[in-house]
Amino acid sequence: MTSDGHSATISEPYETDFNKAYIQFAPQQIWAYDNGTGAILQKWVAGPPKPLNLAIEVPGPVFVYVTLDDQSEAYLLLTSSTIFRADRQIAFRTTHRDEMNKFSFKVNGHPVKPEWHEGYVDDGRFSASAVFRL
Repeated sequence: MTSDGHSATISEPYETDFNKAYIQFAPQQIWAYDNGTGAILQKWVAGPPKPLNLAIEVPGPVFVYVTLDDQSEAYLLLTSSTIFRADRQIAFRTTHRDEMNKFSFKVNGHPVKPEWHEGYVDDGRFSASAVFRL
């Protein structure tokens, strides 16, 4: 609970006091209904969190950097389509500008076009990364 307000002064001779209370909750269901008829329009039911599955099609053998959730970045050789799994996010990085747009990605079975963030690493080499989240 927090309190807020204003104490009386000569120029503002009034006093106010506000109390705020917050409740944190995780809804199990949310219902949308028609207020006039009471008909249920839609229900959303919470379920267990889905894992993040990232399928990558590569143009041929290529070295990439992959980070799953909060783990350390791994330097991997991909030779064919590969699926990575994580709870929250997967970061994908390449150091080859010409291969950047040859990769094909699917998140949980749906094709996605990543938003690449381009730059240079400490030794001056090109680097492009994309982060995939649920």
